Amino acid sequence: MTDLQNLIHPDGENTDITTIAKNSFNEIWIGTEDGTFFRGDPTMKSMTPFRFSLSTNDIETIGGDDSFWLGGQLVHLQSGVTYIDIDREIADNYMFNKTINMDETSIFSILELKKEIWFGGENTLLVYNKKKDFWRTYNLRLGGGVSWATSMIDAGEDVWVGSSRGITILNKSNKKSILSKVEEYFNNIYIYDLAVGKNKIWIGTETGLFLYDRTKRIIQEYTTYGYKKKDVTFPLKYIDYTAFTQDSRQILAANRSGILKFNFTNRQWSNAVDPAIFGGLEIKDMALHKNIVFIATENGIVQYDMKKNLMDVFNYSFIGQVNDMYIKGRKIWLGTTEGLISYRYK
Repeated sequence: MTDLQNLIHPDGENTDITTIAKNSFNEIWIGTEDGTFFRGDPTMKSMTPFRFSLSTNDIETIGGDDSFWLGGQLVHLQSGVTYIDIDREIADNYMFNKTINMDETSIFSILELKKEIWFGGENTLLVYNKKKDFWRTYNLRLGGGVSWATSMIDAGEDVWVGSSRGITILNKSNKKSILSKVEEYFNNIYIYDLAVGKNKIWIGTETGLFLYDRTKRIIQEYTTYGYKKKDVTFPLKYIDYTAFTQDSRQILAANRSGILKFNFTNRQWSNAVDPAIFGGLEIKDMALHKNIVFIATENGIVQYDMKKNLMDVFNYSFIGQVNDMYIKGRKIWLGTTEGLISYRYK
């Protein structure tokens, strides 16, 4: 501590003190501008730091399987990525300005692989090696000009990266770009979302919904794949497929004109959600649990039971804009412009 106004961080930075309090045990508590607070022990005459804040409060993406990785907008010098283990109630922040080989960038997508975690940013790929606890930054060629990695999927030996300017396929080992007809086909086309299902790669773009057959190596429009009963109608507006969600049985694809469902077993298309349910708004993200689908729009979240045709709407102001959703157990976790929010839905 230099005075009663700021503290000196071990890396030499000054951090302003924002609040000071004293409790009945004569312990002094000091809160600072970066979210860290200190407990002063009057006996040992020492200060113990605690930090429970996230590396960013504007969360764009949630990644991981058993635990969470959070990434978001680069809003200030204290930005970074956060690891959270909900079961063990621990969290670690990896700050850009304090972590070696970790360049500053907003994070728009996260992909967990067996040995690594990939973070897609603005013309940038951050890779974290789990075993070595080591970071590395790669420059991404995502079309011309500034572009951001909107979605990433594991495609065997490769990783597909969807961006605001098309698709880039990267080799897992050396992270080098692999030239392909896919990259040429979607050049300068906004890729909203990518998904993998039954030997197909699903591609949601500003120009429509496409499928890539990994065996035949061909690109096809979704209307040419599978079967459709007479009572099933494909959307009149076939553009801007912004989100996918799936389980082992089915995949849902969304645009403003409705949500389509494709059954992997019988290869049948069906109309899953009428646009009246979510007001025909652009869908930011979806999450699926059996027959219940969560739909995030600019007007909040809709929880819809596709079997019972029942819905609930959550548009509380404290939630903010929902950018990503993740279901774990009885809770759904929301990555929003106001931080990380959980809701027990069952």
